[in-house]
Amino acid sequence: MMKKLVGNVVSVLIEVLMWITVIVCAIGGLYIGYSEAKLGVPGAVGGLVLGAIAGILLNTGWWLISVLVEIRNYSKKWLGKTKPGSPAPAQEQGFQPSGSGRKIIISLVSLVLLAGIIVIAKNFAGSDAEEKSTAYKDVEENAGYAEKAEEPTESPGFKTESPGFKTVKMPDGKAWMAENLNIETGNSACYNDEPENCQKCGRLYDWASANTACPKGWHLPSDAEWAALGNAIGNSSGTVLKAKSGWNNDSNGTDDYGFAALPCGRFYDGKFLHHGAFAFFWTATESDPKNAMGSALDANNANLDIGKISKSYKRSVRCIQN
Repeated sequence: MMKKLVGNVVSVLIEVLMWITVIVCAIGGLYIGYSEAKLGVPGAVGGLVLGAIAGILLNTGWWLISVLVEIRNYSKKWLGKTKPGSPAPAQEQGFQPSGSGRKIIISLVSLVLLAGIIVIAKNFAGSDAEEKSTAYKDVEENAGYAEKAEEPTESPGFKTESPGFKTVKMPDGKAWMAENLNIETGNSACYNDEPENCQKCGRLYDWASANTACPKGWHLPSDAEWAALGNAIGNSSGTVLKAKSGWNNDSNGTDDYGFAALPCGRFYDGKFLHHGAFAFFWTATESDPKNAMGSALDANNANLDIGKISKSYKRSVRCIQN
């Protein structure tokens, strides 16, 4: 009697564990769909549903297997195939330890499989939004950039005032603008079409406009020049380049050299998005007739990312002195 009671209690606990698995899968899917894949509310809803379905299907699959095993045991009994001294069917024993172990294993496996599903979904989702997260070291190799940056004549972080522009000498030995470009050209805009945002964040340019926006004596950096900047800074280059304030979720940077990158967002598909969460910049490097390379800083990422983006998107511009 006691053995059967204990077995029933443990069975209930295992069932609770299985439902906890469903809940954890659902919450995990919601978090990754919203925060990691950055697909907003649709991503959160999709992740929640995907996670819940994954947990339920896997646990249901185990339940079906258990039922088939019990049917097999009872069929042996009623057909007279159970040998003398062999264990009674599962239901008569109340609880099978091996069954509990399998339930625990299937719960853990469901979490692992969910993680794999979400990783695959995240990789596909990235192509629609940005095709970003290409490490700057890979871009440097692909671009064939092997030249070592010359030693700066001033120490990194040395600020100067070019006519109308704040300039800072960076560890790559080059003088970069210490603020986003704010020169009005064709096909450029202020975030949300509000002039005060241009005063703080500069303008957002499509790729064609970005290539002609830098003033005389300056140029739009290539992806190799962005890569060289990231390599010269080293680990956590994104954190080093971010401004000390203005970023969401306390993800501000250290701004070691005065680059002061602000999360000014971008414009695409007719909408202004990601203000406070991303700093997006153009490079002069064309990828194909419809796309060009861009760099990005992310509130949830300590690194500088470089990747392929549609030329129609509007992003910030930082120029380098010739």
